[in-house]
Amino acid sequence: MRESGIMDSAIVIKMALEQAVSVVYEWLGSAVLMVSTAPDREDRELMKQGVPIMW
Repeated sequence: MRESGIMDSAIVIKMALEQAVSVVYEWLGSAVLMVSTAPDREDRELMKQGVPIMW
C-alpha cells in the first residue's frame, strides 16, 4: 500500500467510514424532509388543474 501512496491504512478506513455515515445521515434527513401530510389548499387547486403532486 505504501507504493500506491497510502501511508496508514487505519486513517483511510476511518475516513471511509466517516464518509459513509455522512452519506447515510444525509439520505435519512432528506427522506424525512420529503414526507408530506395531507394536501393543503394550494395542492388541491393544482390537482384540479391537472398538475401532478408527489407525496
